[in-house]
Amino acid sequence: MNRLLPLLFLTIGCLPSYSQTTITVMDGVIFHDGYAGLVPDVAPQPGIIKLRNDLFTRKLTTDELASIGTTLQMRVVIGCIVRQL
Repeated sequence: MNRLLPLLFLTIGCLPSYSQTTITVMDGVIFHDGYAGLVPDVAPQPGIIKLRNDLFTRKLTTDELASIGTTLQMRVVIGCIVRQL
């Protein structure tokens, strides 16, 4: 047992450690009806390109791509804007 304990600590020390990085790709983007004509409004953030009412895009930076590594977990939050007539 006494010989295995240092080997266990050495093995654990050699394992790669992973850190969590949060990247906000888009925030506050308002998507409109996908079937209606193009709704003219400005993109809410610099670098975001509006292709259609329901389709926006943004190119990730080199640093953002490098921070992703081999694992990617996404959290997508979709809300609703209620407009009163």
